Amino acid sequence: MPLIGTRKNPKGPDLRNLETHLFNLSGTRVKFRAPAHYHDAIGATPPHKENVNLYEQDLFDRLDEEDLAEPPSYPLELKYWRFKGVPILDGTGVLGDMRLHVSIQHLPEFISLFRPLHLECAVERCIYSSPNAYKNSGQCRLDWQVREINGSDWVGYRSHHLTTDEGCGYESVWHTPITDEHLLTVRFNQGIGKKRTRLAEVYQNIIDLVMNSFEIQLSSDAKAQRTYIKQQFSNEYLSENLPPYEFEEIELLGELDLINQVSADHNHDLSIPDDIFDAQVQEKDQAQRRRAEETRAKILASHLRFKAPKEDPVPHNG
Repeated sequence: MPLIGTRKNPKGPDLRNLETHLFNLSGTRVKFRAPAHYHDAIGATPPHKENVNLYEQDLFDRLDEEDLAEPPSYPLELKYWRFKGVPILDGTGVLGDMRLHVSIQHLPEFISLFRPLHLECAVERCIYSSPNAYKNSGQCRLDWQVREINGSDWVGYRSHHLTTDEGCGYESVWHTPITDEHLLTVRFNQGIGKKRTRLAEVYQNIIDLVMNSFEIQLSSDAKAQRTYIKQQFSNEYLSENLPPYEFEEIELLGELDLINQVSADHNHDLSIPDDIFDAQVQEKDQAQRRRAEETRAKILASHLRFKAPKEDPVPHNG
């Protein structure tokens, strides 16, 4: 790690001394290594418990408890890393931030996640419904890839969040099933705040370093689930290539925009009674909300397209 950072050689976490993280998830052991938390504006997150009962329903929660489409999640690890240049030349000196978020999603409606199509559909649900996913239609699930890492099959992709004159924000995400209804997700959020830096290269080095360190030993139950699926559906494989994920986006208009629309419908006639005018504004608002709900329902249903015809049950001891 350099003593003084520059745009070409930003100062960030020490990659020579990595912390080892080990979790026992109902018999499935997950181990990985990552740089220590390194951020001057965000404190380190206390470590989560290492022994987790995946079948403890209260363990998983949603940010929006009323949104049943949001995959319930449990956090395993959260780290922030800040990268700096020269304060005199780069304002505050901050060139960019990176976040590592390792979590588990409980997705029982996608049983079995060891089936390739089910896993790919679950990824779409995670993109569309997870509160911390980058989800701009056509800008998510970019550069889809399938990799075997230390004996485990992973799928990965990138999603863009924003681009400004000075920088950009994007994420790299990796998923692998650890039971037929639990998904391990590793999310790298990456922000670049200045032009002409090597941060993209530095970020990718960290991603490769962390992902290549993952070692997963499935429990006997999870192994049985995976073996059963591979035997029953031996001709099914994960897609080597998938296009960017696209879906219809409905942007709800605010009250002022709706008022302008109704006014334009009447050629801006000021003689329209207020009660009639207000009723028409409410009708437009209700119509757009119905359309948004119907569109969302169709997208959520598309994630479960594998459910017909009825499938054979999967043995489960959880």
